[in-house]
Amino acid sequence: MNDLAPFREKIDQLDDQLVKLLNERAEVALQIGAMKEKAGLPVYAPEREEMLLRRIEKKNAGPLRHESLRAIYREIMSASLSLEKDLKVVCAGGRGGMAHLAALSKFGSSLQYVFREQVRDVFLRVETGEADCGVVLLKSAERGIEKATMECFAESKAVILAEIRLGEGEKKDRFFVIGKGPCRPSGNDRSLVLVRIKKLLDLHSHAVEPFLRRSISLSEVESIFLSGEDGECLCLLEPEGCESVLLSSALLEELKERCLEVRVLGSFPKLGAAGP
Repeated sequence: MNDLAPFREKIDQLDDQLVKLLNERAEVALQIGAMKEKAGLPVYAPEREEMLLRRIEKKNAGPLRHESLRAIYREIMSASLSLEKDLKVVCAGGRGGMAHLAALSKFGSSLQYVFREQVRDVFLRVETGEADCGVVLLKSAERGIEKATMECFAESKAVILAEIRLGEGEKKDRFFVIGKGPCRPSGNDRSLVLVRIKKLLDLHSHAVEPFLRRSISLSEVESIFLSGEDGECLCLLEPEGCESVLLSSALLEELKERCLEVRVLGSFPKLGAAGP
């Protein structure tokens, strides 16, 4: 056991340095928070968060795995956010439910979590400012697309800020963080576009083809039928790139001419994607 003494002493010294550096980092975060408040900027910046995590991964020479470093920094950033503001996150379902677990994996344990059984109430709390962010399930690995969430996106002014995937292997549930303000580009992003069309047969010609003609790749295409709307469908398209790219391509104008309704739900950083 005496052979361990010098190593334990070294660990103690490193821990002392870490505590000092973490508090210095927290002081800088407080200054940033004050500047954001003065400028009227949102405290939570998902694009900055993902860019920071990508940078940490590039700097990582091991032996810690990327996943381990991300988990450590998730809690560091969570603690910093809680210092900047008493950030409130509303989750669909109860404490310990899947949305709560997804939120914890994204925001860490230092924030304030509240819960609402109905997904519609999550959107409402975000729209009214009662919560800073919300976490909702959009696609279940077992059940597929969540109709209630799709319909809320069609009616709400809340926008997508970030994506969360929860589960093992390839089949994972897809959760999204919603808020009031748009997410700024991170350099490697995707967007979600919601369109309403008269019938499902129109999906390719009215909604998909304008993307393909512009060589904009679509990662996902989902659709649901609207109750009592004579065959009308809500379709969800997931193009590569941020909202500003879509707006600059005249794509949205064409979609609006072809579809009954078009709404960009937001742009978000690709999970674990390397930056430019």
